[in-house]
Amino acid sequence: MNLKINSNKIIASAMALSLVTTGVIASETSTFSKIVPINTISAEAAYTSGDWEYELTESNTVKITKYNGTKTKVTIPLKINNKTVTELGYGLFQNNNTITEVIIQKNTQIKEIPASCFYKAVGLKSVTIPNGINRIGSSAFCGTSNLQSISLPTVNTIEYQAFYNSGLNSIQMPSVTKIGSSAFYNCKNLVSVNLPNTLTSLQYGAFTNCTSLKSIAIPESVNWFGGSIFNNCTNLKSITFSNVPEYFAGTNLDNCISLENVNVPNAEVFGQLLANHVLKGTNVSKVNGESIVTYKNQRYSPVSQPVIKDEYYQQIQNYFEVVDRDRLPFFEEYLQAEIKYVVKTNTTQNMTDGQKIKALHDWICNKVDYAYLNGEPDPSMKHHVDSSVFMNDRTVCDGYARGLTLLLREAGIETYFLSSGGHAWCMVKLGKHFYHLDVTENDGLKIPMKMHSDTSIKLTETEDDSHFKWNIVIPYHSRITYDIPATTPACPYFIGDVDGNGVQSALDAKLIQKYLLKMYKVVNGVIYIDNSTFGIDDVNVLDVNYDGIINMQDAIILS
Repeated sequence: MNLKINSNKIIASAMALSLVTTGVIASETSTFSKIVPINTISAEAAYTSGDWEYELTESNTVKITKYNGTKTKVTIPLKINNKTVTELGYGLFQNNNTITEVIIQKNTQIKEIPASCFYKAVGLKSVTIPNGINRIGSSAFCGTSNLQSISLPTVNTIEYQAFYNSGLNSIQMPSVTKIGSSAFYNCKNLVSVNLPNTLTSLQYGAFTNCTSLKSIAIPESVNWFGGSIFNNCTNLKSITFSNVPEYFAGTNLDNCISLENVNVPNAEVFGQLLANHVLKGTNVSKVNGESIVTYKNQRYSPVSQPVIKDEYYQQIQNYFEVVDRDRLPFFEEYLQAEIKYVVKTNTTQNMTDGQKIKALHDWICNKVDYAYLNGEPDPSMKHHVDSSVFMNDRTVCDGYARGLTLLLREAGIETYFLSSGGHAWCMVKLGKHFYHLDVTENDGLKIPMKMHSDTSIKLTETEDDSHFKWNIVIPYHSRITYDIPATTPACPYFIGDVDGNGVQSALDAKLIQKYLLKMYKVVNGVIYIDNSTFGIDDVNVLDVNYDGIINMQDAIILS
């Protein structure tokens, strides 16, 4: 009886030892309570054959899990111990500094290069990928700094960061359908990429920081175009779009400072590139090799009128608020040239500052009307950009004030953009003093423009108290530049308000007439007309029509 019990213990111990050596930890108690057949354990067991460690899959094929050799040239076997190799394990050659060449043989049953397979295998120079392999896993070749070229004849999917920071200078992938996020990120030696007509998806940052890439063509098959795909490709000079993908994310070419040309099949595709911010951060000035902005009379005129080519003008106008915000170079060229052209053709060197102010003020009033939508100010963004008055026939106060500030500063007139929080206008220096100048208020009036004092501007307030307070600001995302004064200048005078009561009237006309009749006195540089208690120290206050001359015309306007 005792002998039988000892025999059972010996058998149990042997079974437990068998379970441990096959990779399963089992207690003696569990062995007694449940007998586990040995063949259920072997499918998960690790085996060794030469330089390879491997596992058997559920289909009784081989998955290679580790390479223990020291060879520089390695060939992946088709079979191990008469069993077909069908898989490579995660990180198989990860951090291997010895291998320089890996060959995957023809007729292999392997279907993919798994994630991190060659991760930071810095000595790797060549990998043979035969037909039949259809997927490159995430980070599979990440950090392979000596891998210069690779051919992927039947691969259809390249996953996240597959070639991140590799040394590739060229790649062949004629069957690829998806290039994952950051797949070729920081491949700084990559010069040439031929994207095939099978490609449908280019995902976020796929070619970001590929600083040697010079040209690229996006095939018509692409329907998913993620964001930042070509960001910081600083040597990219030309890009071709065959159509508009169904999904477009923005800022795809940010900091592509060498990109000057984009090829498109029609103006509508160009418009979609604008609408989706695709060209932001580039220096694009040409479409299909031709300049977007041209000039009239360039040969004979000291200042030429800029012209946007007809086939692109409508698209730019459709999306000019986006183009304005993205600061696209061709539009910057156009806008700056247009500002100079308006100033040069509406003012002369012989004009007084008052005449220049009025001429440019009136140009805006004649160019645009106030933009209403359902009886209320139109909130559209296109009315809140610098180019509003130059590209549109309507705008709101923000557009009026931005446009006038840009024009007057180009003309050499000290001008500031004022905001009350809900309204915008300008502060302009004429002669010795600053004045409030609200183009929005003046537009459409039959009498000449008005330049207000701090007091008189408040008298124009409506129910929204739009002129009750103000600050000098630089409007959001504007080309307007100046140092904001530490103290907001005072505006003591209202032009045409000779008696200083805050309004223009027939009485002011009579005072101008008395000034012309020399019925005034000057005390310490201050002019007092007809013994008035209100004095002025700058005759610009009397120049109601801003022609630089005080005469009866100024009085007639106020009569």
